[in-house]
Amino acid sequence: MHLRLNLPQKGLILVCVPLVFELVFVGVLTILLQQAEVEIKREARAMMVLSTANQFVTIFHEAASKLVEYGLSRSETSLRQYEEIVSQYPIRCASLREIVKDSPSEVKMVDEMEKTCDEGVELLNINKEQLVTGGRLEALRRFRLDRTQVKDLIDRIVFQTKRLAQTENQGLKINPSGQAEARLRVQQFIYLGVAVNIVLALSLALFFMQNVVKRLGTLTDNTTRLGRGAALNPPLSGDDEIANLDGVFHEMAAALMEAAAKERAMTESARASEARVQSIIDGMPVGLVITSTEGIIESANPRMLQIFGSTADELSGKNLVEFFRSAEIGTFSVLADKHKERAVGGTAEWQAKRLDGATFPAELQLNDFTTQDGQRILAIIEDVSARHEVEKLKKEFVAMVSHELRTPLTSIRGSLGLLAAGRLGELSEKAQRAVTIAERNTVRLSSLINDILDLEKLESGKMEMHFEPVTVSTVIERSLDSVRAFADSNEVALQVEANGSTVSLNADGDRLVQVVVNLLSNAVKFSPKGSAVTVAVDETPGWVTFKVIDRGRGIPATHKDLIFERFQQVEQSDSKKKGGSGLGLAICKAIIEQHGGRIGVDSEEGKGSQFWFRVPAQLAS
Repeated sequence: MHLRLNLPQKGLILVCVPLVFELVFVGVLTILLQQAEVEIKREARAMMVLSTANQFVTIFHEAASKLVEYGLSRSETSLRQYEEIVSQYPIRCASLREIVKDSPSEVKMVDEMEKTCDEGVELLNINKEQLVTGGRLEALRRFRLDRTQVKDLIDRIVFQTKRLAQTENQGLKINPSGQAEARLRVQQFIYLGVAVNIVLALSLALFFMQNVVKRLGTLTDNTTRLGRGAALNPPLSGDDEIANLDGVFHEMAAALMEAAAKERAMTESARASEARVQSIIDGMPVGLVITSTEGIIESANPRMLQIFGSTADELSGKNLVEFFRSAEIGTFSVLADKHKERAVGGTAEWQAKRLDGATFPAELQLNDFTTQDGQRILAIIEDVSARHEVEKLKKEFVAMVSHELRTPLTSIRGSLGLLAAGRLGELSEKAQRAVTIAERNTVRLSSLINDILDLEKLESGKMEMHFEPVTVSTVIERSLDSVRAFADSNEVALQVEANGSTVSLNADGDRLVQVVVNLLSNAVKFSPKGSAVTVAVDETPGWVTFKVIDRGRGIPATHKDLIFERFQQVEQSDSKKKGGSGLGLAICKAIIEQHGGRIGVDSEEGKGSQFWFRVPAQLAS
């Protein structure tokens, strides 16, 4: 059975198996040492028992010798020494009894030895008394008579000592060669245990390390293969950390391959997108130039080359200011500063110069942007020579309309008015109807010509604006007076909610009245009979907002921005049914923008419309 072990488990086995063996080895060795220690203690006990028992014989010999010495010399020293020797007997007896107290048989032997010793001590003490109190000859004679008895006591003590020694030797069974063999076995066991432990540890380490090294080699090879872009080795089996790491490595390799594929796809897409952008830039009808912050040209599109009649190499490295140089412009920084002062909506018109020296009008727009290489400037250049030609033609047309059409129309209108009034004779009913229609169309055509002339003057900035202090209430009153008759004829009521009517403006009052009248006329024109048109004024910080609110059909969302363009109406039939040229709102927009304001409409079909315009508020000086 194949065990699936992770690295911590393998490491635990590598540590625990030798450790368990060492514990067992130490345990067995401890038992052997304890047994040896027990034997040593028993041997020491036996030696102490024999030594102490032998001292009893020595005590009696020494005590008897000291008595004889005293009897011969009468030396008090010998007598004191005798007393000291005899006093050792109880101590030795107690010591021997303490040693053998755990052996009842030996305690019994000690009791017999003590009894024999007591008899011997008593006999010696009798002889000592005789030596001390009696005559020396009588004492010596008595000592000789008791010598046999003393010898018998000593023999009994020796016999009892030998018997005690035999008992100790039988329990100890001292075998010097056996002890040496036991010590040798302990040594051999220690050496064998150490050797087995080393071999076991090395075997386990070699087994696990061989497996780990092999698997790590697979990981290293996979790393090399990944760097070369080659296929990886099959995933490693198992549940250990190396197998998990190999699995993560395979997942990472798959993710890298997927990311590389996506990167290639993105690169290809970016190249295609770059090609499309470059194609768009190359096909743009205006010139595009990228310069440094100092104006040095770095790249230009084909239109730019065409405008200035040069090649890419001729433009590269030149300063953009060379194409717009004049008496007041000497460097690119001066051009940029002047451009900011003159530009409207970021664009200003300059007199440009081609490489061949020819000049032409050009619109220039400068924009800063940031690249990886730092700050750059994008210059957009457009040759407006054709536009100037068109404007010239338009001016000539306007002049022609002003002088060649308006004067004859005024004359025709006057003549038709006289005919319609009957001042040139009575007309038949049919002729009267024809003259009335002709007069109405003449008035409409004159109004259209006047609107066209006003719009052109406003857009070209040639219509004079007379700014002066004017109150909001004055503008509203004049506007209502101009529209009231028209509103009455259409049965539409006029209402005023002029909350800010006391505010003063610095504006062209006549032109503001023209705007309000136009908005009111349209509101009345498209309101149902019996409804009302409301004029409201709101004041906000810095601004005054005029509102004209009707309850008419409303304006579709798709037409909200278009109706302020030229000749635009909500429905094509409105010009026939309601009249109007489609220029009124365009003129209103131009007038309001000339005042620095905005105009717009809020409407929903079927719920009426709210036209509004906002102009700056300013107190009259």
